[in-house]
Amino acid sequence: MKVNDSIKVEASEGTYKIQVASFFIDKKLFGIPIEDVLEINKNVDMTPVTLAPVYIEGVNNLRGQIVTAINLRKRLGMERTETDSTVAERYHNIIIGSRSNSVSLLVDEIGDVLEITSDIIEPPPDTIKGLDPKYVKNVCKLKGELLVVLDSTKIQSAE
Repeated sequence: MKVNDSIKVEASEGTYKIQVASFFIDKKLFGIPIEDVLEINKNVDMTPVTLAPVYIEGVNNLRGQIVTAINLRKRLGMERTETDSTVAERYHNIIIGSRSNSVSLLVDEIGDVLEITSDIIEPPPDTIKGLDPKYVKNVCKLKGELLVVLDSTKIQSAE
């Protein structure tokens, strides 16, 4: 497992903690390492992009910077549950990347910043039902639910 040393916090002998910005898609809990998150905001005006891949909802203007908006549900290969007519009104934005090269991840609901100890972080299983496993970095078994930690580099890639 690759963890950025700048966000590790010593928890106890042999373990450490990392922070994850959590969010929900279809009431399933996901997270992105906090060091990859630039900001989180509610809906913004979006301009559609012709001939873009299906997971690109459009672009938006974030204080003068054009940011590509990725529908994370589509990017992960999850089934569509709603119409796409009011995308900007129903999603929240998690801006990831760097100030010069960022993207907006469209998610259903924003969660909390979670502090996860290394003893509950596991590699992703070979098959994860309902989503493309190539975007999954780790999983964490929390009380009553599974946290799927995504790989922001792979989500941003054009593959």
